[in-house]
Amino acid sequence: MCLLAVFLSGCIASKGLEGDTAEYRKRLARVLRLELSEPSEAQMLTFPDTRLMRQDISAVTINLTQWYGLRSCRLGTLIAERNTTLGKTAPSSQRLIYEAKLIEALQDCLLGQPQQSAQTQQLRGWLRTKLDQYPAVWANLIQTSPEMRQAFTMGHDNLAIAPGAGADASVRALQLLGQQREYNTVTDRELEQQLKTLANERLPATIWRLQAQLTAELENLNNQLPQFFQQLACPGRKASEQVEILRNVFYLFFIQKIQPVASRLNHHSYQLKPVWQAWLSDDALHPEFRYYLKYHTEEAFTAYQQAMAQHIELWQQLFARCSLSPQAPALL
Repeated sequence: MCLLAVFLSGCIASKGLEGDTAEYRKRLARVLRLELSEPSEAQMLTFPDTRLMRQDISAVTINLTQWYGLRSCRLGTLIAERNTTLGKTAPSSQRLIYEAKLIEALQDCLLGQPQQSAQTQQLRGWLRTKLDQYPAVWANLIQTSPEMRQAFTMGHDNLAIAPGAGADASVRALQLLGQQREYNTVTDRELEQQLKTLANERLPATIWRLQAQLTAELENLNNQLPQFFQQLACPGRKASEQVEILRNVFYLFFIQKIQPVASRLNHHSYQLKPVWQAWLSDDALHPEFRYYLKYHTEEAFTAYQQAMAQHIELWQQLFARCSLSPQAPALL
């Protein structure tokens, strides 16, 4: 059974990160017998307007005579599909799949053509154009698809402490989408599954939401606690009962509840770092989208890391002065 200390029970269920950090602050205030102000609202950027980021891609026109000359290869069928009502209004995911199939079909058609024929020259010109346009088609998917917007803006309230299939699948999905930046064959099912995973799990937005919550809460405590910690008595470097209880609060809330979530946050952030670095330097993506990524993955992440480090240092100084370690509360 858990040892009960004044103001504190050793058996406390998690309330999610926001609830746990708020309870952590309240318990610290209760033990210190003072009022600790609440943090300011966590800072999050607004996702850029998708209408601003959508790139217009010039259509490649083909006349009826040229189309009849292509009926013997798959290219003619694809062009016909593109010109249906559904083809003209296809979502960005289906447009990327279509463009990949079109490039593949152009390459296949060229294999059966005489090297110097007029049709061969026309096909080569279309292929060059489509290869040049492909990054913009990919960028439209990344920046404007409903699934990606959801993944980047609608974070969950918590991040699983244990490694989870959903989070790991989201990391793989983002890595695979990054690989689609250059022409690659991709199946409808594969791409749609990646987007579905990202929309359901919302890993990037969840990471950014939690790091913003942690930054706001810990910066708030870091600004208030030092003056009160300095007043705590540790005669002969021996902790008083009040300091012992504070140590238990630190262990039960920060070590057991907050730090494991932060550890998962760090783990996934570092997993995704190569993806974010590649996208931040990619001119195919809109500058406002890249700044949105930069703010959350670099500026806000650095602020969160600094707040965590400062908070841990604050407690380490108190424990060193009172000859304590952040060990678990004793059990009966």
